[in-house]
Amino acid sequence: MCGNQDGDFEIGLATSNGDINTATWRGRLDGCVVQSGQIAVGDFNGDAMSDVVCVDHIKKRTTVRLSNNGQFPTGEGYSGSFCTDDSDWLIPLDIDGDNKWDLMCSHSNRENELLLNRFNS
Repeated sequence: MCGNQDGDFEIGLATSNGDINTATWRGRLDGCVVQSGQIAVGDFNGDAMSDVVCVDHIKKRTTVRLSNNGQFPTGEGYSGSFCTDDSDWLIPLDIDGDNKWDLMCSHSNRENELLLNRFNS
């Protein structure tokens, strides 16, 4: 995955021999215009496809964009204000083993917060 600060992304699939094909998807990920923040991947809805989570520290917004057959349709996902301070670090992981990734936030004061994913399909 490659993205720029304007929200334009390209995703290329890796082959079994380690090559990366040309982009299989190009487009904008609404809510993922990140001029100051983070971008990470995880499977947030348990469909075995990688989704994208973006944190915009300027707008104080965290957005999860769900993949749909290799595409990222506008409006599919969630947003909120979890882990949006400049010094916060967002860590996506499946902490409870339900195959739906959760979010952990590490704060500069060494305290952590956990947001368990309660996605229902």
